[in-house]
Amino acid sequence: MEARTVVKQALEILTPAIQGRMEDGNGMLTHWTKKIIVEEGHTVAQLVHILQLVVRHYKVYYPVRHHLIPHMVNSLQRLGFTSTFLLLDMPGYFITT
Repeated sequence: MEARTVVKQALEILTPAIQGRMEDGNGMLTHWTKKIIVEEGHTVAQLVHILQLVVRHYKVYYPVRHHLIPHMVNSLQRLGFTSTFLLLDMPGYFITT
């Protein structure tokens, strides 16, 4: 199996369980998600991956949306038209919040 597929499957299982397992509320979730978007987002593949994760698991990220939305909006210009499906799903995340 390709590593990307394994990571994606693991995150699909682990992400919904994060809320109940965090000792500090959602502080670490916010910190690491912002860090990946800002620092690791220079690679389009990683940026698309983290944004897809946030969009797919919007209920998990809902409590920290105010911390993530500015970084997500800034990262959209880096995407361009490389991931049109993600760009179409992003407004739904902003509207539901």
